Amino acid sequence: MNDSDDNSLAPDSETGAPLRLEVKPTYSNVVGRNDARVGPDVIQVLELSPGDCVELAGDRTTVATVWRTDVDDWGTGTVLLDEFTRENAGVSVGETIDVRPAIVSDATSLTVQSSTDRPISFDSSEMNRVRDGLSYRVLTEEDIVSIRDASGSAASPSHPWAVRVHTTDPRGPVRVTPETTIEFQDPQSDTDRATVPDSGTDDAVRLPVREMYEGSVGNNAACIGHSVMELPPYHQNNRADQTLYVRPGDYVELTGENTTVARVSPTDKADWDTETILLDEFTRENAGVAIDDTVVVRPATVEDATSITVHSSTDRPVSFDEETVAVVGERLYKWVLVEGDIVPLPGTDGPVPVSEASAVRVVDTDPAGPVRVTSVTDIEMQDPHSGDSSHYRRRRDYAY
Repeated sequence: MNDSDDNSLAPDSETGAPLRLEVKPTYSNVVGRNDARVGPDVIQVLELSPGDCVELAGDRTTVATVWRTDVDDWGTGTVLLDEFTRENAGVSVGETIDVRPAIVSDATSLTVQSSTDRPISFDSSEMNRVRDGLSYRVLTEEDIVSIRDASGSAASPSHPWAVRVHTTDPRGPVRVTPETTIEFQDPQSDTDRATVPDSGTDDAVRLPVREMYEGSVGNNAACIGHSVMELPPYHQNNRADQTLYVRPGDYVELTGENTTVARVSPTDKADWDTETILLDEFTRENAGVAIDDTVVVRPATVEDATSITVHSSTDRPVSFDEETVAVVGERLYKWVLVEGDIVPLPGTDGPVPVSEASAVRVVDTDPAGPVRVTSVTDIEMQDPHSGDSSHYRRRRDYAY
C-alpha cells in the first residue's frame, strides 16, 4: 500500500468513504465460501459485525460476507479473499481494494449460466447441487460462484464446478433465499430451466437447547453446529439427521412457548457434530424455552425497522436519562428482534446474569414482525409510568 493509505482506517462517516486494504489470499480451508476476512480493527471502523456484508471494489464490484482473520493477520491493513472473490472484484494478490458496508436485497429471481472455463451440465442432480450451493449466498451480476462437487470439494482446477450469475432481480447486490426463483441457462443450447428451491430447504428443525458459551452471552446469537448448517466438512453425502439451510450471519426464528429471532453463529469446533443449539438466558426467555427443552428453528426473513418503541423492563428497571438513552440506542443497533422481546443492557464489568441485568422490552415495531435495528431506525424509549419519552437515531450515512 502507498503512503496515501496510511490513514485508511478512518473513513469519513458523513460520506461513507471506503477503507482501502491490501489483498492477500485467504486460508485454504475457507476457499469457495464467499468470505472477506479482515481484522477486528477494520470491523470496528466500518461498524460491522461478523456475518455482515461488504462491497469490494477493484476493477469491478462484488459483495462478500465479513469474518475475522486469525490473530496473526490482525492490524495488517489487509483483506483475505479467495481466487473466486478476487476474480469477481477484478483484483490480484498484492493490489489494493476499496471495502465498505453493503446494502443487500433478497433476490426475487436470478439466472445462472455455466462458467465458460469451468463448464457444468444442468441435469437434475447438478441443478439441485447448484441450487444448494447458491442458498444464502450474496452476489452480483457477472459473479463467478464456486459450487462444491459431490465429494464436498470447492471448485478448483481439479474440481471445476462454478456458475456465472447472468442476471438478478432486483439489480445490485442480492442474497439468495429459499423463495428465490433460479433459472439455469445453457448459452450453447438456449435451453432455460427454472427452479424454486424445494420446500425441504425451508423446513424447520427441532433442536435441544444448551447453554451458550460464557463469552457470547448477551450477543443476540444462536450457535449451531456445522453439521446442521451443512458447512464444510459436511456436504450432500454426509448429512446430519436435520439440516438447516443457513450460514453464519443469517437470521433464524426460534419458537418455544414464544417466538423470537437471533443471528446464526457457528459453534466451537468441538460441537460441530452436535445437533443442538446454544442460546443464552435472554434468548431463551424471549423464545420461552429452558435448557434441555426443544426449540423449533427455521430461517427468518428480517426487515429493516423504520421505528421501534421500548419500555423499561418491569423486573429489570432502567431510567432513561441522557446517558442511558445513548447506551440503549447503541445496544439496540444491529439487533434483530420482535415485539415482546427483552434486550439486555451491557454490564460495566462484562456479562451479567439475566436476574441482575437491566433490560428494555420491545413494545412496538414498524413494520410488524422480525426487524433489524439500523443506523436510521427511530428508537422511542418510553417511561410507562410518567408517559415521558426520548428518541434516539444513530444517523450514519453509509450503508448498514
